[in-house]
Amino acid sequence: MAYIVDNMRVDYADPEWERLATDASYLGKWHPAVIQKYREVILYLQIMRDRRSLYDWKGLQCEKLKGEKNRHSVRLDRRWRVYFAVKKIEKAECVVILKIGKH
Repeated sequence: MAYIVDNMRVDYADPEWERLATDASYLGKWHPAVIQKYREVILYLQIMRDRRSLYDWKGLQCEKLKGEKNRHSVRLDRRWRVYFAVKKIEKAECVVILKIGKH
């Protein structure tokens, strides 16, 4: 028996974040190790079923941001994190990548 799994949709607040995730030749102003980890995080976000799945991957060190509804961050390395919002679209959740910022 086959099951259909709905994955989360990933949107980007800035076209640069999308290009960084999809264009392998584009590095922007970031260190290659940060970009590699960013792309891994984006792939993981795309296969997640919901935001609770973030907490299953301990290496991400997902944190809900205090004082900001539905805002989270995950670790890229000791210095950098990806900040994103989670919003509901019909019955599914969508992640919106907001920025890469210092921890």
